[in-house]
Amino acid sequence: AIFERMVAWGAQPDEEHFDWTVKAIQQGSNEARQRDDQTFNMTRLLGRIVATSSTPKQQSQRYDLIVRKLATLGLTDLAAEWYERAGAAGVRCSKVTCEFAARASMADGQDLKVLSWLRRVQPMVDANVSVKSRLADFVQRCVVGLGRGVDITALDATAKLVRRLSLSQIDPSELPFEQFIIAYARSGNMVQAVEWGNKMVEAKQKPSQRAYTELVRLSARDGRMENAMRWFQRIRLSGYVPDLTAYNDMLLSFVVSRNQDGAVEWVNGMLAEGVVPDGRTYSLVIGSFSKARDPFRAIEWQDRAEAQGVLLNWEAYFLLVRVHVEVGDLARALEAANTMAKFTKRTGARVWTMQMQAATGSVLMSPELVKNIFRGMMKAGYEPGLTVLTSVKLALGSEESEALFKETYLSPDHVRRILAR
Repeated sequence: AIFERMVAWGAQPDEEHFDWTVKAIQQGSNEARQRDDQTFNMTRLLGRIVATSSTPKQQSQRYDLIVRKLATLGLTDLAAEWYERAGAAGVRCSKVTCEFAARASMADGQDLKVLSWLRRVQPMVDANVSVKSRLADFVQRCVVGLGRGVDITALDATAKLVRRLSLSQIDPSELPFEQFIIAYARSGNMVQAVEWGNKMVEAKQKPSQRAYTELVRLSARDGRMENAMRWFQRIRLSGYVPDLTAYNDMLLSFVVSRNQDGAVEWVNGMLAEGVVPDGRTYSLVIGSFSKARDPFRAIEWQDRAEAQGVLLNWEAYFLLVRVHVEVGDLARALEAANTMAKFTKRTGARVWTMQMQAATGSVLMSPELVKNIFRGMMKAGYEPGLTVLTSVKLALGSEESEALFKETYLSPDHVRRILAR
């Protein structure tokens, strides 16, 4: 009644209002069942929520939220009933709602209901979409959501679901093995990634080039060069032509293993095969030489990249600031710092902080470069934080740093307050 009054007064309910109302109806239903009260009508009460809609859009929203809330409460049968009611009213519940209900069914171990909800996804768009495609899309959205890394809990839950389905009447060729190879590789679990690869082969399916590339990358990150090379060769043995991503991931294995000469030979081999290096290729090699304290070879590869018109990634420019300071080329050090600021996704004061860290982190630190970066930061209107002020004082000493603060009109109170943290 309060929900109805709220809408009547012109207030648009938020999702939490639907949540509270559906929960209250469910609680009332449970209490009525305990009292053996036959007069309680849950369907009628839920219908009153739908009846508050004044436009088709609101009606669709209310059906969606009712189905979603019922599934969340574990009432998947009732959610399915309301899905059908929505269809009878000319409303098609959204893909997100169906997947929400599928997740709830998966959490309860109701495998057939999971498939039932996935079959409800976009039924009017293409009724011939395979179970495999629906499962693959479901796994992808559960495990690797937009803007997120791998959700390990969701990954293990969906893996258990598919294992159970593989033992049931579902044809193994209809199961999305590849999604698990990729997801487990991205999560760093080589054992599980390989296990799902074996399941895929047993089901007479061939892993894609992308799946093999993910295994190359995982091996490379772990510094297992032989494994990385084995997976890279598997790409060719499977009839694929390795792409630049696969070549770069293999290059990463040389870098992680601190094999600078091997990295150079690998890039030269890429060129001999007609594979054109990109910014990541050059950045990996530069990073390898920089971390090996070989500044001149790092600069040589920077020059090669620039001659080809290739832009490096911001991590490479970060390292090149230190490299150029070490060889005494302050102009290129400042140029690298400014270029880094253009290409990193980080913005504002954080970029200036990174530039200062790069400038003060070199063994042969340049006081003039430190001053120029600090002046640039102040000119851009950013007040330095603890990291910058501490770096400047350590690099220049108290007297020079105080003179720099005074020159740039930095408030002494700000300096004292920040350094007192």
